[in-house]
Amino acid sequence: MPRPGAGTVRGVRRDGGRGRGEDHGGRAWSLRGLADLLSLRGECERALVLLARAERTCREMRPASVPAYHHTMRGNVFFRAGRYEEARHRYALALSELRAMDEPRGRALARLGPVESLARLGRQAGATCADLDVLEVEFDRIGLTYARRAVAEFRGELLPAALA
Repeated sequence: MPRPGAGTVRGVRRDGGRGRGEDHGGRAWSLRGLADLLSLRGECERALVLLARAERTCREMRPASVPAYHHTMRGNVFFRAGRYEEARHRYALALSELRAMDEPRGRALARLGPVESLARLGRQAGATCADLDVLEVEFDRIGLTYARRAVAEFRGELLPAALA
């Protein structure tokens, strides 16, 4: 006979209540991580297939923040593939969902994608730099040092192109 609480995390069954001992949340996060790596290697379509599988898994679990983070990840994949309009659209969806939740870190990170996408779509460098300034302050305030570095790197890419 299993002990009380066995197979649970904070009272929630890791297997979605199906009794098979599966960690669906871990599987979904793993698929997202693999998709991220594939998109970094330029394999956008394979990454999108893995993200679709992760989304199906998460829908079964029904956590509230899942759609927002999947939109963010899809935005990242589209951005890396040079599909900036699709990326901008996904980032906008993520941002609207994160604004509806109490997710300040996710909301701040989701604001960077649209700024970068719009810059790649031809937005004036001055407007982009103004948005990056605001994001840098926000990232510093909430301790997102890696995001702060991403802003600095993007600014480094943006400025030489604007001066050319």
